[in-house]
Amino acid sequence: MTLPDPSLSDLARRFGVATEYHDWTGRHVAVGSATLVAVLAGLGVDASCEDGRAAALTDLDRRYWSRSLPPTIVGRTDQETPFWVHVNHGDPAHVWVQLEDGTVRTGMRQADNFTAPFDLGGRLVGEATFVLPADLPLGYHRVHLSSGGQDTSTPLIITPGWLGLPERLGARRTWAWPPSFTVCDPGTPGVSAI
Repeated sequence: MTLPDPSLSDLARRFGVATEYHDWTGRHVAVGSATLVAVLAGLGVDASCEDGRAAALTDLDRRYWSRSLPPTIVGRTDQETPFWVHVNHGDPAHVWVQLEDGTVRTGMRQADNFTAPFDLGGRLVGEATFVLPADLPLGYHRVHLSSGGQDTSTPLIITPGWLGLPERLGARRTWAWPPSFTVCDPGTPGVSAI
């Protein structure tokens, strides 16, 4: 097995692909280059050569910096939730939340973010971090951003911090065997594929 070079490892991590793991015995295992290249290819990324990796990293950076808000923000009750916003460098950013009941919450706290501006095709884009309060209710809401005459929004999902265990389990430890299932041919009438 060939160990990946740093550019391949960086690219894999940026796409959320693990470059190492611990097996069932606790032994540390590094994922080989061929496996990383194959997994990234499955994600539509050409990582087979250095030029392809550099192009993929550049494209990933451009897509990240061209977004004003994350695609979705997920937070938990009783916990503050930080998130980034991108605006033209130097422009003020106004952020608010519209709850699913129509109520508007303003006054989001801004946190320190010392990320340098990014040159996006001749336009400097700055990044700011805002923090959602811990008292937002469970539900599906929207975070809104207004900056430089542009308005945008993104979904905000607030989940419970802990769902708990069924009472019938009590405090004892338990385990479960995964259910068995059969994968069927989706072309068979009356049978759905799993």
